[in-house]
Amino acid sequence: MTKVAIIGCGISGICAARACIEHHLHFTVYDRRTLPGGIWSTQNTPVFDNLTTNTPCFDMFMSDLIPKRITKSSTGPHDDLCVSKQEMFDYLCSALNHTPHLADHVIFGATVTSVQRLPNSPQPRFQLCYEKDSVPSIQIFDHVMVATGVFDNPFIPTPQQLPGIDTYASPTMHVSDYKTPSQLQGKRVLVVGGSHSALEAVADMLSAPQGTGPSHVTVSTRVMRQIMVKQIAGRALCADYSTRYALLRTLADRMTPEQLLREMSLFNVDHRQIHAPAPNVPLIIPPFLGFTVVKGSLVDAAKGGHRLSWHVGGIKALTQHGVQFVDGTCDQFDTIVFATGYRTKVPCLSKDIQHVITPQDGSNVLELYDYTFHPDLPGMSFIGLFAPGTSCIPMHDNQARWVAATIAGEIPMVPPEEMRKGIDNSKQLRKQRKFIELTLGFRVLDLFAKHGGFDVDLGKYPQLTKALIFGPLSPSQYRMFGRGKLQSAKHEFEKQITAYWQEVGDNTVLAEKLEELKAVTEVLEKKGIAPTGLRQAVSVLRAS
Repeated sequence: MTKVAIIGCGISGICAARACIEHHLHFTVYDRRTLPGGIWSTQNTPVFDNLTTNTPCFDMFMSDLIPKRITKSSTGPHDDLCVSKQEMFDYLCSALNHTPHLADHVIFGATVTSVQRLPNSPQPRFQLCYEKDSVPSIQIFDHVMVATGVFDNPFIPTPQQLPGIDTYASPTMHVSDYKTPSQLQGKRVLVVGGSHSALEAVADMLSAPQGTGPSHVTVSTRVMRQIMVKQIAGRALCADYSTRYALLRTLADRMTPEQLLREMSLFNVDHRQIHAPAPNVPLIIPPFLGFTVVKGSLVDAAKGGHRLSWHVGGIKALTQHGVQFVDGTCDQFDTIVFATGYRTKVPCLSKDIQHVITPQDGSNVLELYDYTFHPDLPGMSFIGLFAPGTSCIPMHDNQARWVAATIAGEIPMVPPEEMRKGIDNSKQLRKQRKFIELTLGFRVLDLFAKHGGFDVDLGKYPQLTKALIFGPLSPSQYRMFGRGKLQSAKHEFEKQITAYWQEVGDNTVLAEKLEELKAVTEVLEKKGIAPTGLRQAVSVLRAS
């Protein structure tokens, strides 16, 4: 029997373990923490206490494990469609404890120190070394699923990138070390960075009552992105743009990311309300986003203008006690919080393995075929080692199902030459600075589903055609077809979509959208990449 090691017991690790159970694989999960949940654990994680997901609750779960809540709650006026840290932790604990026999295969408090390929073995085999309670152990596996996530390696600028950081006398920290506003009580704080993690932390800092959090927060960002709220008027930002309709238009080259984002102007924050400079970059800065998603509470907290200020242009250097900005101005702060992102890497992998998956162009990605395999690393796969544009749980769920079916021999491994071609194509996209992450939601979900043999047939259920094309990412749709199909999935999907339409209101499909979908179908069929049942789906919609 194939022995599988899973490194990590966060979202991707739990998805991987559940997929192994579904495909009757023998596996062991290792996690350095003593609780499950990864970054959403309540133990030593980079997620601060009050963080909520950017993704709404009706998109944020595994395809066969429905959470308690798939519609808005009464937790607050701004983020009641999104999921709290506690809800995420509770859901992942439920997935661990209510999946038969899963918890029996997890070793908590086990730090994986190295993974090496065994030389001269006729089949791929790996030596995995780990420590638990300071006692080292060694195990041999036939396959290793790396599920360590992309938020384990905080990045702080080096002295070469930010002169003076090594001699700066005042306290500094990475945003991953921020937990509550009380950490910074009474402090003048500089937050370096203007993307999601930066402004989410700022929103939380300013949410504290006067006197219990920072006295003042300054945001230093090299460029001023458009700020958008996660939700408004019962609609969620991610649900609006992560639709199969948006993906199909993009694949057909009939919708640019810029056009798509302009349609999302409902979620734009008027920068004058928060005393912020106007955006000075487009909504897309290939290959990055030119907007930042925040809680609505940031807008409320910043309206007064006395606790938040902005500095656009970046930092030139740190002096012993102060900060020198690019524009020549200087200031002093009690604490600097670096919201400067993370670096995707897996330190426990041997140097030869890391050499294979590390891009030579310096990109912050892993060199993998469809985020998952490498032709020179048979017996190894990677789950969730990419930055999700939207809902990560169903992405990792679909990816794990594909990988587990491959390990079990139920579907063939992608040929090495096809993998190399895919990796080369990704290199070219990076070289051309093509933006490919905006529609990462349905694009990756459908990609993994097609690989795994459970892709969606858009024409099979006429009454659900509109929901499958124009609706949100509701994961139950990936249990309605093919491998792993569940009889209950169609009913669950109908409930999820009903709850979504009730929140959004009018769900009619305008005539111009139908005409656009017809044109998109023609293009995709000529390209040979039309999803299953698309033409039938268009016929159903035009007749309804």
